Amino acid sequence: MHLGYNNNQLENLSFLQLIATSDVEATKSCIHSSKESGNTATIISKVLDSSANAIYYQWRFWFDVPSNSFHAYAFDVNEFQISRQECLATKLFFNDTQKLAKTGSWFFILKPKS
Repeated sequence: MHLGYNNNQLENLSFLQLIATSDVEATKSCIHSSKESGNTATIISKVLDSSANAIYYQWRFWFDVPSNSFHAYAFDVNEFQISRQECLATKLFFNDTQKLAKTGSWFFILKPKS
């Protein structure tokens, strides 16, 4: 993962400080779920690079009881998420267009004032 931070910057940040504010609660919940269930948990969240740009990553978390620590690995899914959002926007536009098409045709007779 290349986010543009140097080692000194990363040592002074907690993991959740790298997560976009809008995704922090869901990420916390995913981590908690992993610890409670003892299973691997997965989430897609936006990570902030050193320029504060959001990049989508899919995270897999698991809790290691003997070491009492979390482990995680991430996949860059930025292009996939952006394509998915574009497809959803296109689908919504298409659905709205279909609704308009089903309203029927209109015919107006305009009479000039005499």
